[in-house]
Amino acid sequence: MELTERLAGTLRAILEDKDGEKRMRELFSVRDLELAEALTDLELATILRHAWDRRNNWAGHGGVPGQYVLGERLRDLDSLLERTRAVLGWSFETWTLLKLAR
Repeated sequence: MELTERLAGTLRAILEDKDGEKRMRELFSVRDLELAEALTDLELATILRHAWDRRNNWAGHGGVPGQYVLGERLRDLDSLLERTRAVLGWSFETWTLLKLAR
């Protein structure tokens, strides 16, 4: 969690510099800054912190939770997923994540 917050702070600082946008394009090897902006969004850090809290608070060895508890957890996680999608949007659309070998 701390790494995410530090990364966001560092990226925001780079973006605020005089040649920050150019530097960010070089770091991410992209033409647009959508992903960099998404990674620096404070909402993303809030979402990840909430997920981290849930992971630490939900008992893993205390028996099987009932249907009601599972339903509540599913709604909570679904909400986090929706919020994450809203922040990241199409940030990765312009990236080539896999390249076929020839």
